[in-house]
Parts: sequence; structure tokens; C-alpha cells
Amino acid sequence: MEGVGKNRLITIFGLAAGAAGFAVVIAMTSGYGIGLTMDGASYAACARSLADGRGFYAFDGRPYIHWPPLFPMVLAAPGLFGLDPVDVLPWLHALVFGLIVFGFHHILHNNLKSSLLTIWGTLAVLLSLPLINLSTCAYSEPLFVLLCGAYVYFLQSFLSNQKTTGFVFTCLFGSLLCLQRYAGVAMPAAGAVLIVFGLADASFGKRIKMAAALCAAAYLPLGVWLARNFAVSARFAGFNAGGGGRLADLLASHKQVVSSWIFPGQGNFALTLFLALMGILAVVLLRKKAGKGFRAVFQTNSLTTMAGVVGICFGVYWFFILGAAWFSYDVDNNPHRFIAVIQLPFYYLTLALIDKALYASRGGGAFKASRAALAILACFWLAAFWGRTSGELQITAKTGPGMSLFNYEEPNNSRIPASQKERLALCHWLDSLPEDCPVYSNVAPFLYGLYGKKAMWAPAKAGNGNKEIFVKGVLGWGRPCAFIRFDMLTSPDYEGLLSMQHVMDFPEGRAFLILPAPPELKP
Repeated sequence: MEGVGKNRLITIFGLAAGAAGFAVVIAMTSGYGIGLTMDGASYAACARSLADGRGFYAFDGRPYIHWPPLFPMVLAAPGLFGLDPVDVLPWLHALVFGLIVFGFHHILHNNLKSSLLTIWGTLAVLLSLPLINLSTCAYSEPLFVLLCGAYVYFLQSFLSNQKTTGFVFTCLFGSLLCLQRYAGVAMPAAGAVLIVFGLADASFGKRIKMAAALCAAAYLPLGVWLARNFAVSARFAGFNAGGGGRLADLLASHKQVVSSWIFPGQGNFALTLFLALMGILAVVLLRKKAGKGFRAVFQTNSLTTMAGVVGICFGVYWFFILGAAWFSYDVDNNPHRFIAVIQLPFYYLTLALIDKALYASRGGGAFKASRAALAILACFWLAAFWGRTSGELQITAKTGPGMSLFNYEEPNNSRIPASQKERLALCHWLDSLPEDCPVYSNVAPFLYGLYGKKAMWAPAKAGNGNKEIFVKGVLGWGRPCAFIRFDMLTSPDYEGLLSMQHVMDFPEGRAFLILPAPPELKP
């Protein structure tokens, strides 16, 4: 009865943590709404197009191909009931983040012996700034993380009991991963490897067939989507070679971000020391396992554990990202967003390794001493997380989500308008322009995603680069045109800026501008 009562308390704790995760996202988005970046505004624009029955089209009327179709489809569903995607996103991401917290708790509780480690891991996810930041903005990663968790859960279940239900759900979530983010193609491939080498009590031929069935079910919908992209645009996807950067730079940035977000304020040294200690611990445990040395790790019962499934799936995922960077394809190379996907597997493998080492010494004084040391370490570690996360959340509550997501060089200008007043003022100004007046903006997707106003893309440059854009052809060859710069949408003084409707003459024509007033125009 004591064990049942303890398990019930741990489950209640997990439910409470999930509810807290839901509440955090709602609280952070209640004042200013969801944080909209270029990606998020494009998702919202495509969702509006779907809800209106026009199909997959981006803000500029071109076919939507840069991202897979699942996220806009999810956002478009509430449109059938008259709800706008931008208004739905805070509630969707709050639900997703709450499910991520509870789902990770459930996996820990089912696979770890230590309740202390289960609680530690659950709180670590609840205080994860990468996940919280992405959940308060219109990114597709939170749903991708949730789908990853469901995929590895059902894959491990199928490898353990070989039930048809587990395989069906594995295929389903593998397909959804590919349709949520292109980088998701790594997961079914990893699952196929696990089935071939880890499926017990099955002939080699059957394992090959099951692996092929998983890949076919997962990749067929994505193949249809890519064929559609090629039919409408002569391109399979929206990214090209040349955007990924050098592999060495990507590895260095990953290390810096991982050390920053997993060990708050400790830097690269803490990460290097920690990985070295975990590596030594892993070597000792593997050599002692059943007296079979390192060969034991390749046995079926090792591959089919949750640690084996998580390690192989996300190892393949990471190598896929690095491989894309090697060929300079910008598939999923943003380190700050990548860490939100890879953080939970890192936590799980670390906690599973500590749990294994802890219970290897169970029954003696070393066990009690180790538990006490872990409790102290957990308190210090969570305190560091709490200090960093609570500080960031206080800033977000005051300024709105999306800080430093629009423009990394100007983080203080990355606010979302606080009310409909400024939005309506901008819309009225745009409506007042002549019908033949083209509108250009360096935040064109944002304009359409938030304001529902179409604009053509015009990149912004630093300093006086905006004038160069007009002079070099954006002016519309003598016709009046409007250029809405990023700063205008993100400066705190919206009302003042909206009143500055400057008319500037260039040799090529006249431009109506909304810009922060330059010094020579200020009263």
C-alpha cells in the first residue's frame, strides 16, 4: 500500500507540473498575445488561406513550400469556427507545453527507479527556458517535441511487446513528425534501424518487412507533399544549399548553447566536465554489465530500453542536422531552437545513467550517501534554473514574448503591439494609400500574419541601407510606394511613429515612408 500511495503522489505531482506548464504559457501570452516571428506569421498566413478554402498559399500569394503542411493545418482547424490562428496559438502552445511536461514525467516515472530523479527531471523541463520561449512564440518546435515524445514512447512499447497497436501508433507519429518539420525524416529512419537490430523473437525477413512498412507509412505522406511542391514551384522544398553555414561553426554554436541552457551561468567548462564524468560512469557500468563487457550494449534487451530508443533516435536526428550543415543546407540549424528539441533526450539519458549507477550500489551506505548527494545537487541545480527562468519570465510578462526573436541585434525593439489601437491605426494608414501604391516591407510575412495586410518582401539593411533599397529599384519606377521598416512595428512608441508619415523624394520617384523620425525631421 505504501508503494501504491507513493506512486499516486508522484502521478499527482506530474499532473500538477503539467498544469503549471499550461498556466506559464497562458500567463506569458495573456498581455501581448503570441510572439510572432517571420516563421510564425507565415504559418498563420497559410492557415488563414486554408480556412478560407484557398489552399496552401503564403502571405504573398505564392505556394507555401518552405515548411511542411501539418502546423498550418492544425492552426486552420479552429478557423472553421471563426477563430483566427493568431488568437488560437497561445492556447494551443499552452496545451502542448503542459503535455510535454506531463509526458516527460510519465516516461521518467515508468522507467526510473528513483522518485527523486523523476521529480528533478520534471522540474527541469517545467523550468526549461528554450521550451518556454518557443512555446510563447508561434514556432512549430513545441508540437514537434511533443510528437517526438509520443513517437519514441510507442516505438519502445512496440519493440518490447511487439503489439500491432504500438506499431500503428509508431507509424502514425512518424508520419506526423515528417509533416511537422522536414528534419523529422530522421526519426523513422532511426526507428527502422532499431526494428532491424533490436526486435526480439522475429526472423530477419520479418524485421526487414516491419522496418520497410514503418518507412513507407512515415514517408509516403511527405512524398506526396514534396511532389505537390515540385508541381507548383519546380522545387521540392523552400530551402537551398548555402544557408547552413560551416559544420565547425554549427558544432561550436551547439556546444555554447547547450552549456548555456543546461548549466545556467557555468559555461563550456561545466559541460565538458559533466560529459567527461558521465562518460566515465557509462564505461564503468557497461563493463560491469553481466560480465560481458561492451558487447552487452548491442544486445536486443539493451536496444529496446527507453534509453536505447531515445539515444539512437535523437543521435540519428542530430547527425542528420550535422549532415545537412556539412552540405550547407539550412534544415534546422538554429542552435537556440535545436536545443529545445535535443534538451529532453539529453536530460533523460543523463537521469537514466545516474539512476542506473545509483541503484547499482543499493543496500549499502554508499546508496544512502549517493542519494543525499544527489538531493543536494538537484537543489542547487534547480535553484540556478529557477533564478534564470523566473527572471526571464518577469521580463517577458512586461514586454511580451518574442524578445530577441525578430532581430538578434536589437532585442529591445522586439515587442508585440499591446492592443488593437496600434494595429487599427496601421491598417487605416495602409488603406489610405493609393490603389496603385505598392507596399514593401522587411517584415512582410509579419504584416500579413498579424494585420492581415499584404506587402511585398524587401530586405532591410543596417544604417542607411533602407535608402539604398529605394534608390536601387524598390521605389516602383516612379510610382508612389510605401516601405514599412521593421523598427516601426517593434518600437514602443507606436502612436508617435504612426503620425510620422514622411514623404521623401528620390530621383527615381516619391516614397511614402513610415520610419522613426531621423534627426533632421524631428521638431
